[in-house]
Amino acid sequence: MARIPVRCPLCGGEKVKKRGKTGDGKQRYLCQNENCETNFLLLDYI
Repeated sequence: MARIPVRCPLCGGEKVKKRGKTGDGKQRYLCQNENCETNFLLLDYI
């Protein structure tokens, strides 16, 4: 299994954790950088 490095698109931080799934089944992530204003992010937005 390959690992995909996930970075926050707003702050570029690597402190990102999985945070549930959307209604479509896509993985949601949460940036844990204290100074970042992003709540949730997805790897592929459509």
